[in-house]
Amino acid sequence: MTTWMRHSAWTLALLAGTAGAAPAADELREWPANTPIEAEFHLWPAQGKTGRDTPAWNNYRPQVHTGVGPEVTCAMVFPAEKIEPGSTQRTTLRCLDPLKLRVKQPQIKVTQGGRVVGDGRILLP
Repeated sequence: MTTWMRHSAWTLALLAGTAGAAPAADELREWPANTPIEAEFHLWPAQGKTGRDTPAWNNYRPQVHTGVGPEVTCAMVFPAEKIEPGSTQRTTLRCLDPLKLRVKQPQIKVTQGGRVVGDGRILLP
């Protein structure tokens, strides 16, 4: 076996071993604008400068922060048509701009007018 053949066999074995490897810690995922994104959302009750006093209804449009890139305005649709402060629900996000997220850190922070009103996580398949 020549040196070239040994090198090629080693390279193929290395590539085959990494084909099913877990994603890198800094792997990014991006959803185009207006793509449905499944998430879990917790609406904080009002406490000082955070949370809300009133429920959020379908098509609530807060800003979503993922820690990657700028904040993105997203419409939220809730299965029960609204979410009460202190509650957690699944929601479908439809963002006006592309949304980027670190795969290993699917957490989101949700703000309205500069005020943090909740948090959650993107539900990755």
